Amino acid sequence: QISQVSDAITVFENDHLSNTCKRILDIKSPSFDDMNSVVVKTLAQTLLPSYNAVDHQPIALMKDTISHYCSYPGYKFLTMRCIPQKSAVNQHFATYQWKMIINHIAQ
Repeated sequence: QISQVSDAITVFENDHLSNTCKRILDIKSPSFDDMNSVVVKTLAQTLLPSYNAVDHQPIALMKDTISHYCSYPGYKFLTMRCIPQKSAVNQHFATYQWKMIINHIAQ
């Protein structure tokens, strides 16, 4: 089984990805490439290392993130949410403020 040989498992549902493409990214008929693009952006933002802007020291590496969220071997499934997602047309008008981002998460 995949759960026995992996540290973490993330499941993305095609219905949710399709809805994200349609409602948020304004893609009328999303393809698998469009949905995969959403997955890639979500994974990249979560798993790429973060660095402190002052001394450029790593804040979080993938192994640290996985070991933190999956510290108990029986709980390996992760749910990821990635915000903000904007269509290319709306990118020019977007202002990213914490209050707006938190409201978007609540939706």
